[in-house]
Amino acid sequence: MNTFFFWNGLTKPYRLLYVFALVVFFISVVLSVVAYVVGLNGVVAWDVQTQFESIKISVENFYKNTFPFEVPAHAYIASDRIIASEIQVNEWYAYVFLILFFIGLLYAITTITYLHLYAYVAGMLMFMYIIVNMKLEIIEIAGRTDRWFALIFIALYSGLSYYFHSFNKGASFLFRLICFSTLTIAIAIFITFTSGVAYPFLHIANFGSTSYLLITLLFMLLIAYDIIKAFLFITSSSNAKSGKNHFTGFFFITLLYMANLFLLFLKKLYVIDVNIVYINPLILYLVSAILGIWMFRKRTEMFSHILPFSPAGAYLYIGVAIMSTAGIAYSYINGNIGMTEAYERIIVFSHLFMGFTFSIYVIVNFLPLFRKHVSVYENVYKPVRMTFMAVPAIAITIGVVVFIYSKKYPYHLALSGYYTFAGDVMLKNKDYHLAIQYYKKATGYDFPNHRANYSIASLSHYLNDYATAKKYYTNALVRDHSLHAYIGLSNAQLDAGEYFQSMFTLKEAIQKYPKSGELYNNLGVVYTRTDILDTTNYYFLKCLQYMPQSPLPYSNMAYNYLKKNMYNIADSILTENFDDHISYNTNRIASKLLNHSSDSILFNQTFFKRDILLPQVAYLNNYTFYSLNDTSWYLLTLLDTLINKSETTEYQTKLRYLRAMKKYYSENKIEAIQDMYNLKNTTLDNKLYATTLGCWMLQNNVAEECLSNFSTAYDPFNHTSAYNLVLAQLFYNVKPDPFVLNALLNSKEQHIQKQLNAINYLLNTSANASTAKTSEEKLLYIATHCSRLPAPSNAALYESLTLPEHKLIASYILMDNYLSKNDLEQARKFIYHIEQGEQHKAWHVGELNFQYLRLLFSERNYSELSPICSTTYLNTMRACTRAYFTNFVNEKNIPAGSLVTQYSQAINNAPFFYPGVEYALNFLYRNGYKETAYEKAAAVSELNPSSAEARKLYLKQCILNGYTGPAENTLENLKPFISAAEYSIYRKTIDSLLNTY
Repeated sequence: MNTFFFWNGLTKPYRLLYVFALVVFFISVVLSVVAYVVGLNGVVAWDVQTQFESIKISVENFYKNTFPFEVPAHAYIASDRIIASEIQVNEWYAYVFLILFFIGLLYAITTITYLHLYAYVAGMLMFMYIIVNMKLEIIEIAGRTDRWFALIFIALYSGLSYYFHSFNKGASFLFRLICFSTLTIAIAIFITFTSGVAYPFLHIANFGSTSYLLITLLFMLLIAYDIIKAFLFITSSSNAKSGKNHFTGFFFITLLYMANLFLLFLKKLYVIDVNIVYINPLILYLVSAILGIWMFRKRTEMFSHILPFSPAGAYLYIGVAIMSTAGIAYSYINGNIGMTEAYERIIVFSHLFMGFTFSIYVIVNFLPLFRKHVSVYENVYKPVRMTFMAVPAIAITIGVVVFIYSKKYPYHLALSGYYTFAGDVMLKNKDYHLAIQYYKKATGYDFPNHRANYSIASLSHYLNDYATAKKYYTNALVRDHSLHAYIGLSNAQLDAGEYFQSMFTLKEAIQKYPKSGELYNNLGVVYTRTDILDTTNYYFLKCLQYMPQSPLPYSNMAYNYLKKNMYNIADSILTENFDDHISYNTNRIASKLLNHSSDSILFNQTFFKRDILLPQVAYLNNYTFYSLNDTSWYLLTLLDTLINKSETTEYQTKLRYLRAMKKYYSENKIEAIQDMYNLKNTTLDNKLYATTLGCWMLQNNVAEECLSNFSTAYDPFNHTSAYNLVLAQLFYNVKPDPFVLNALLNSKEQHIQKQLNAINYLLNTSANASTAKTSEEKLLYIATHCSRLPAPSNAALYESLTLPEHKLIASYILMDNYLSKNDLEQARKFIYHIEQGEQHKAWHVGELNFQYLRLLFSERNYSELSPICSTTYLNTMRACTRAYFTNFVNEKNIPAGSLVTQYSQAINNAPFFYPGVEYALNFLYRNGYKETAYEKAAAVSELNPSSAEARKLYLKQCILNGYTGPAENTLENLKPFISAAEYSIYRKTIDSLLNTY
């Protein structure tokens, strides 16, 4: 047992120190295994890249006379493709590695202080090389870029080690270790606070990589034949006990082991490429390193006068083992193929050459012992013919010959790995162009280096250099294949517009990775660019087969159907519960918008706890339009918050637009219109904003602003914009532009085809009512001429209408005409009683209901208005006026203070319903809110400066509040908008008010 647990021979303090080092070593072993398994995944992450496509939606549909209009907007639909990220450099890998490495180094340098002079000098020179090789000058300690601090640190360590070696030889190992550790921690703290670079320890870990390789090379000279020694232990020990000759067993197991090593050696030289089961180089290393913990004790019997095993030899071995294993783990976890290939060649070559010469050494020296049934293992370092020092000498000689024969390829691999590490440092510092140069230097030493080529390709792809990305992704696949590189190459090809090449790359990758859901998803995304619906769905379903818990196939299938206007199918797909996936929910809301669904969808606030990027804006866009009429305050508050965030500058315009839309349809039309005007006047691409404003102004009969905005929105390639402009000009007696009119009449777009006959009639009609022959033409004539016709003519035309729907439409048109003239008696004649209202278009019914409520309000008909004002159906455009009617009938039951707030809100929501605004302003004034009434009147007047009614409301509030200067200016500015006779009469009224107040 003492032989096995040999540290039991150490005194307790030494034993605890050794057990601690042993734990650290096994941690590094576990990390190396984990790093090997993780591989490239340690620095490359799977990510999802969302591509958005806008799709036209209608925010609101309305009619002006008999012509349909819509307030346009755009929803976003999203497709998700899987991407392999650019290299993700994790500085924590460097911290963990350096902690492990320096623990091993501290054990080693502490042990060195016990050695005889020449061994001590050799050990310290190796330590100095490690420090110098870390290139401390590049981390700019205290601003210096020379090697002075490296020399200072070497001097500190050398002075301390020499003190223990020559002057304080009696100091305990623990005390020496504590002193070296304290010095190391102090230097680390000093570097942390004085370094001029962002990640000094990443620089140290990466730029010192070649010295870790050298340590492993020296370590392999100690352990490369320990596996054969283990075979010798197994066979010769059992031989000694049983009395049988087990040389044959030793010979054949060693032969099998060496044959596999030789095949692996040929594979590493690229002499063969046979698909057999090879010994894994990392397993070779770890088995040898763990066996060496026991076998190094026996080896020290040859040079115990230089390095006794207890405790110095044990500590030196475990320290070097920690450093070597940590270095290997660091290369694997960073996916640094150049460096890991160099490590693997050192491991394979040393095991083969040292194993071969050691086998010869055993046979030459100890074959007689096998025959005499003596334990060869116990006598292996007592040669009779061939000295043991010949084993490393011959092995090194063979290694040098192979090294030269392979044209120094292992050395080139190491340099390739070194420059890859250097590129990683520059990448972490976001010095992308320098990083690419380092990576290119790495490929110069090893052209098919997968990691270096992938690094260049992914970084170039990130910088939108698709040509370079494609070239280096292709190079990355020359020798080694990876799913990351295939997906990167296909994405670069797709981004460059090479759809077929991208498709072929993905299909080639599927041959090698037939169960990759990522490949099937991306292939489906490529096929969405085509009209081959079945094949597209096939690949998304294959993705679902291998990624059953992923929302991507569902979301992407829905995207494909939405793109092809198959909204119902898309809606039926988006029924899974993926509340945390933003693209899925963006598509889900888009499908509800396009299907005009009224389902309740909860807003996901968690999407906005991260940085605001395009996916969040797209989701917010769709949800805003889906909940336009929702009066909840949360969405507006969120929009305000996002707009005020500096990081959302890129999306400020879109967010301001969404806020204006939300305000208009749910809270405050005055601010919404002001915001939309600001957007129109401060952005170059303002046609959407102008179209929206034009529609709003058309709804509210604000002629000049409507014409101005539709003129701004006109696009010769958009026939809908021509339709809007021509009709607005016809409505407001402006001669249409011949070019715009001709473009409209020649349009082949189906959604306006049925309106062209009516437009032609309006263009060709005269002031003679006899030109109207059909019921539709008569309705059009009423709509465009009723304000100029005498009451009997309007009544006659109305009675001649033959279709109930035409009569319904004519009713609200005529009522609106007479109510605008305050002719309530004539307006009441055209009340149309709907017996079967559901058979008529809801919009026209809502408009007629509004005119009826308006009539009752103008009559102050409390008894008739009270029972219907809160329940009568009103369309979206008119629903905002309901507050005026309900407030009026509730004045007797609700305190004036509450009604003040409600009337103020009514003005905000319906600023163009001037009878209601006037009543609300008077109410505010009567109840002591004079300033509020004035401010509201000013805001209403600013929205429609060409409206005589709006100016009169403002003028009255100026007088009531004693603002005679603004009153005089407003009165003077009113002249162009009313006739001279009307102005004369109105002037007398105003003079009377001025005298009164």
